[in-house]
Amino acid sequence: MRKSSKLAKSALFYVSQMINLHGEELPVDVRKYHNIYSRSLKPFGYKVGTYLLLLYPSSSVFRSLTLPKSLYFLYITLRPLFILWRALLEIMGAGSIDPLIDV
Repeated sequence: MRKSSKLAKSALFYVSQMINLHGEELPVDVRKYHNIYSRSLKPFGYKVGTYLLLLYPSSSVFRSLTLPKSLYFLYITLRPLFILWRALLEIMGAGSIDPLIDV
């Protein structure tokens, strides 16, 4: 099946249920479907670029963890660890207790 046919079939979900995405709070199942559908519309290169940008450290990390210029490469290598740490704290319900993690 061609990609255009798949996208057309997946768009029927909105048409058949007459869903207004800009109205009040969406039900959980519609929100999940919309996230998957909106990601499927984007080309592969855009998706890869988006995920690579997630790994690039934010300005709050630069402010929280000051490193000498010769060690700047560590910001990129530490970013996935900061993301995992923040997710772990969220699962445990502790919230972000470290300003370095609050990126």
